[in-house]
Amino acid sequence: MGRTAAQALIEEGTLRTRKETLLELMQGRFGPVPPKIESNIQTIRDIDRLKAIFQRAIYARSLDELDIE
Repeated sequence: MGRTAAQALIEEGTLRTRKETLLELMQGRFGPVPPKIESNIQTIRDIDRLKAIFQRAIYARSLDELDIE
């Protein structure tokens, strides 16, 4: 059984919100996020991957530790 249009919209909204939150965290901790890293984050379609990066970003000492590129 496929997902409904409403489910698809909710998932898209969740992805967008998680990406925005992750980028805000990264900017707050490390300063401007390089365009390449921001672009890579914007292409992520897996919520679990975004969650994992967010958790690493909380404790990382630099953007390099996030291994996003």
